[in-house]
Amino acid sequence: MTSPRRVYYGLFLALILFLVLTLYINVGEVDRTPANGSNKLILDPLYEDIRILCMIPYNYNSPDTAKYVKRTWGKHCNVLLFVSGDIDGELEPYVPVINSTDTWTLVQKGLMQAYLFYGDKIDWFLRVEPSRF
Repeated sequence: MTSPRRVYYGLFLALILFLVLTLYINVGEVDRTPANGSNKLILDPLYEDIRILCMIPYNYNSPDTAKYVKRTWGKHCNVLLFVSGDIDGELEPYVPVINSTDTWTLVQKGLMQAYLFYGDKIDWFLRVEPSRF
């Protein structure tokens, strides 16, 4: 007769083996194709099916919000388009609007750029407005 401790130990090991096997099988099904020739791995299966352009008009005097967008959730957009009145080395691709902080001018130039260069490459368009503009 075996002690209850050995039975529980055996059931615990079987549960761990089952979890490891399940994780191994599910991780093998993740799409790991590189995006646009880069070294990034795509873990979102809809990345190529639903193409989104995110346009971020920002004030060139305070580019912090736009930089945070690029570093965080901006990676989920197929095209990330920054519109400003001055060049910033970190925020590329960039739509030049000569020395302007007017919101309507930035959005208008950004829409024209998005249509001319990305019109046939995107399905959806998202305009992001910083909280403090």
